Amino acid sequence: MTRQRFSVLLIALLLILLSWWGVAAARSGLVVRTLERDRLPMLYIAPQREMMPGVLVAHGFAGSKQLMSGYAQVLAHAGYAVMLWDFSGHGANTTPLEGVSLQKDLDIAYKTLLEQPGVDPTRLALLGHSMGSGAVMSAGISNAERFAATIAISPTGAVVTPQVPHNLQLQAGGWEGRFITNAQRLLKEAGGESKNLSQGRGRSLVIVPNAEHITILFRNISHQAARQWLDATFGVQSTSSYVDRRMIWYGLHLLAWLMVLGSVAPIALSSSADSMKVPPRSLVEVRVEALKGSLLLALHFAPATTAFVFRPRLLVVPLPMLKTRANRQALAEATTVDVPESTTTVAKLPVPSPQKQPKAAQKVPPLSPPLVL
Repeated sequence: MTRQRFSVLLIALLLILLSWWGVAAARSGLVVRTLERDRLPMLYIAPQREMMPGVLVAHGFAGSKQLMSGYAQVLAHAGYAVMLWDFSGHGANTTPLEGVSLQKDLDIAYKTLLEQPGVDPTRLALLGHSMGSGAVMSAGISNAERFAATIAISPTGAVVTPQVPHNLQLQAGGWEGRFITNAQRLLKEAGGESKNLSQGRGRSLVIVPNAEHITILFRNISHQAARQWLDATFGVQSTSSYVDRRMIWYGLHLLAWLMVLGSVAPIALSSSADSMKVPPRSLVEVRVEALKGSLLLALHFAPATTAFVFRPRLLVVPLPMLKTRANRQALAEATTVDVPESTTTVAKLPVPSPQKQPKAAQKVPPLSPPLVL
């Protein structure tokens, strides 16, 4: 290994350790549990304290709980107990998605959240993205007494009113044209902008600049807007300045492993190539092998009653091309490796005497022309 490759490898290993430290630091002071109830995979993230507000976080179509972990990290560092889960047919959930699956899964996550120590059952909220936004808005409408706030990111549809769901915040990315239009429609149906959070009539629309349907999930503006809305709802005086930068650490981790691969792969390929080397063969050995092959081919195809002429040449041609004399002559001229004429071999095989043959075998077909290779 050259000094340059060794230096790159050393830097890559340091970057891997640094990225691990960055991801581990993001979980510092938090309780992280992987749970499962009724075949519903869940992830619980919360600070180590008592009487915390709880938040149910729902992902969108073709998403997973991991995609929503940025909101969970920000909220958990701000003092909230957060429950994430994989809807049926998504992520680690192998249960097929059905018409009632969304609300059923949300109800399971709700009950599991209440079972966690330190969660205040009187202070609960909902947050959902895309498909999950429809699920949380529906839950906030049908069970308004359970949830004090609902945050719908890239919202789909729900029958909202000025009364329900309580304290509705709508978010959309600046590059989400139709979701912005839908969010504006929902805001109008919900009674328009309002700061009356104490009575559950709060209404807000947040447009996250330079974000589309997926990137909005990783934007700190969206994370902080959700946290501030919940802080205002529950009267929490949060001093958290946490910003979720785990994607940077994940990207750095990937880059480091690519550097390791770039440093080690040439060495591995070189040693593999050395182990597979075949000793070179002389031209004489190649010609001898060609002669043997040609002889075996001639013996295989020559009739037993026919004299054949063997002109050894190094030929690799389809046998049907040898049927006509013109093709044989053309092939002979195209031969790339010739053997001196002194090595030409003429062989004539004995033919049984006609007197000893049965009468039915007296007629011998005319001899075919010699096979030339």
